[in-house]
Amino acid sequence: MNGQGCHRDAPHSRVGEGLSLLGDEDEGRRAQLLGRLAIEVYYEPPASRREQLSASALELARAASAPAALADAISARHVALWSAPHLDERLALAEEMIALGERSGDRERVLQGRNWRFMDLLESGDVTNAGASSNCTLPWPTSSGSPATSGGGRCGRRRSR
Repeated sequence: MNGQGCHRDAPHSRVGEGLSLLGDEDEGRRAQLLGRLAIEVYYEPPASRREQLSASALELARAASAPAALADAISARHVALWSAPHLDERLALAEEMIALGERSGDRERVLQGRNWRFMDLLESGDVTNAGASSNCTLPWPTSSGSPATSGGGRCGRRRSR
């Protein structure tokens, strides 16, 4: 049990066990596990540990050319860097997540990236662009399979009042 009354050792040990069992065979899976570990240790000092784990996860995922592993590694890196000094890198990661989601047709990843971009822009004080980015829509398929959009399917335009 940690000082907060939470059982946090079990996830660490399970992820660590998974990493040791995996070996160096599957870079994509190893990247996902390293990213998960980076998130699990978020509240534990030193911050450099989560930063290093997430950087390793991102490097491995890029080398593996595995889109799912890369999306998970980008996500872990963004979480691991959630502090003011890393704002520029987080904005770049949000943009990378959006682009990856668009290329792979993964709407959840696009939305995740847009949410991060919105939050990062707000943190930077760029309320105008944050507001514009919150007016993004995706083509949601209708029951007939054809895309339907809300708000014109555009991104970056301010809402009319």
